[in-house]
Amino acid sequence: MNKRKIYVVGTSIDYMNWMQGELVEDMKDADLVVFTGGEDVNPELYTSHKHYTTSCNPARDKYEVEKYQKAKELSLPCIGICRGAQFLCVMSGGKLIQHQSNPGSKHDLFTKDGRTIRVTSSHHQAQLPFSLPKEEYTILGWTENLSPFHKDGNNDEVNPEVECEDVVYYKTNCLGIQSHPEWCYPPSSPSEIIMIDYYQSLLDKFLNKEL
Repeated sequence: MNKRKIYVVGTSIDYMNWMQGELVEDMKDADLVVFTGGEDVNPELYTSHKHYTTSCNPARDKYEVEKYQKAKELSLPCIGICRGAQFLCVMSGGKLIQHQSNPGSKHDLFTKDGRTIRVTSSHHQAQLPFSLPKEEYTILGWTENLSPFHKDGNNDEVNPEVECEDVVYYKTNCLGIQSHPEWCYPPSSPSEIIMIDYYQSLLDKFLNKEL
């Protein structure tokens, strides 16, 4: 079976190491477009004030918006890791929690299919899709009360229903993964094997429109 063809926006190609595919240099040759981690997404993209802890790179945002628009022109599915997940939430019409406590390395993730999985992530912002119509997204993985605060651009508490980690956006054909599977690939412990298997299965189901 041929490997899926993956186009990574930017130079951080390690983000795709667990995705069972091969890198392509031209988006036109791709089956999947990947947006990676890094700086905060500019709040101007979702019409919000900037929290005093938010640190963004407008040049990167402009570049990635252009790449996202190209992916949509080509009808390609997009996956985002960490900042990439937040970026795709915004591109799908959602907003972001701009400041919450960093979960640090490993923590429990609750999944839609009823499991609890140890995942690796590090972030201080998060997807906030709740203003979207319910039929446009599904929260696949989340945490609860991992952070004692969830601030918007005005430094007000957002009070999210849950702390979103993994979200599929149907209208834009995007999957946001807050965790960093690439940090644990190849897996070296039973919990890492479970995590990688979970995310590989999630990606397969996303691409097959089974989520």
